[in-house]
Amino acid sequence: MKRKKLLVFYSRGGGGHLSASDAITGYLQDRYDIIPVNPFDDILAHLDPMRKLSRNRFSGEDTYNFIIRHGWYRLINIYAYTIGASYINKLAPQITKLLHAYLNREKPDLLISLIPFLNAPIADAARKLRIPCTVVTVDLDPATYVHGLNGSQHDQLYFTIPCDMAAVRNKIAAAGIPPERIRVTGYPVRQAFLAKAETEKIKKSLGISRDRPVIFLLMGANGAKRAFRFAQLIETIDLPAELLIVTGHNNRLSERIAEMPAAPHVKRRVIGHTLRISELMGAADLLVTKSGPTTIFEAIQSDLPMVVDATTSVIRWEKMNISFVEEHELGVVLRRMEDLPQLICRHLCDDVYRADIRRNLRAFDKRLFRDEFPALVQQVTGG
Repeated sequence: MKRKKLLVFYSRGGGGHLSASDAITGYLQDRYDIIPVNPFDDILAHLDPMRKLSRNRFSGEDTYNFIIRHGWYRLINIYAYTIGASYINKLAPQITKLLHAYLNREKPDLLISLIPFLNAPIADAARKLRIPCTVVTVDLDPATYVHGLNGSQHDQLYFTIPCDMAAVRNKIAAAGIPPERIRVTGYPVRQAFLAKAETEKIKKSLGISRDRPVIFLLMGANGAKRAFRFAQLIETIDLPAELLIVTGHNNRLSERIAEMPAAPHVKRRVIGHTLRISELMGAADLLVTKSGPTTIFEAIQSDLPMVVDATTSVIRWEKMNISFVEEHELGVVLRRMEDLPQLICRHLCDDVYRADIRRNLRAFDKRLFRDEFPALVQQVTGG
């Protein structure tokens, strides 16, 4: 029997879309022909004003990542919400035409979109060709995914959310998507995070301390500048601990941290690019991280308490992540940089506080995207 063809539209803006695309591909590739596509590169490149201004040296996505990497969050809110969204609205007819031509050539059985702001023209192009379309929200806040969307016009448009919250459904309501086509699927975390962590085995394999608490600092490539200051503060705690710091491809950050004066009671370990994030989370007692949804939901899946950074202006669509962690008591939100050592010490020393957070993490409704989303795809495609 001929396999159904699925297209996954993703973006290079930030790392969450790439992780989600990888997760979806991993869960569906055994049953479907699945093709990841970046429409900004592969379909709409000539409409990108940043490519025009730079003579194709960099794109709008490159500009987005540059701004994020430097921590200019107020600017990213303007760049994405004011400039980017307005530009997409203005060019919506051209974008729809180009997407329509592409989809007409490819003729997929299902289009899966992970992209914010662009779903109105994506859904419009798919509707005209009678192609089913599923929007997968990579952010907890769905506002950027329903931007300009009119779900009542496309009877084969489905919308997924990671967890069932009134605040999330309220933001979707304006798009007019019927409730039966809004599905709670869990967050698209990768397969590696679904296995139960064998902590002692992982620690032995990675050479991690078995006699002291483990703090995992993961700020991502876009939080690299803040990672250095966080590492300095963590090492001021007056407790024996092991600090794991993932620096990714940022060699300069690795060098700077390696040059930091060593705290005798904190064993520091710097890790470059790694595919073993799930194992590191399984070995850790506490995660210190940014407010991005992918890392937060990976920590939830790993039952790992977290300290979430909110010490600077927060990206507009990540504000809900912060309130979500607080409301469900899955960790603590850091609002003043100088409070970090105190918050870490409380977690490591207060047994009751730590047990409460662990209990909340275990009790959280962890819908498995691995199960829920393939079931939706099978329903929509009929195969």
